[in-house]
Amino acid sequence: MWLTQEQAAERAGVTTRTIRNWIAWGELQPRLGRFKEKDVIETEKRMRARRGRRRQQ
Repeated sequence: MWLTQEQAAERAGVTTRTIRNWIAWGELQPRLGRFKEKDVIETEKRMRARRGRRRQQ
């Protein structure tokens, strides 16, 4: 499934600014302005592991 930036932020439980940071840092690559849901989830897990934070449910 392809997501917009806003949808990606909602799915990952982060802000759109965080999504933009991930793009700037090379952690997440948009394709034609959209993001693969799988890529968003994997990036969210990887970035949280680096910070040692768990996702709030």
